[in-house]
Amino acid sequence: MIHRLRQTGLHEIKGNLVLDHSHYAIPNDDPGEFDGQPYRTYNILPEALLVNYRTSTIHLFPQPEKNAVRVVVDPLPESLQVQNNLKLTQGACGDWRNLLTIDAIADKKDKNNFTVVLSGSFSSSAVNNRIC
Repeated sequence: MIHRLRQTGLHEIKGNLVLDHSHYAIPNDDPGEFDGQPYRTYNILPEALLVNYRTSTIHLFPQPEKNAVRVVVDPLPESLQVQNNLKLTQGACGDWRNLLTIDAIADKKDKNNFTVVLSGSFSSSAVNNRIC
């Protein structure tokens, strides 16, 4: 939306900008009712201001000098915490996706906040932001 506004030549907004979520009259259903996977992108309920299906990209970077895996989340919303339990390995990448486990755990007090827990192993052979 901001990109399209800038394309019109708009450079500054003076005053209030009101964003209205009420365009769609969708009941607040359980997004996991379909298959028990409420955090899967395909289960996101429609919204008038939905951006990028409320997704973030998780980037993994091996850091051999620290014997660690750096995790970068883009974008990182305030409602998301990341727990990095990944172990750096020296072996070949192979089927690296099957060596990772990603769990989304909702906060018990506020279901809008959750923690993503990354576990498993990631090869130091994944270099230069490229996966083997």
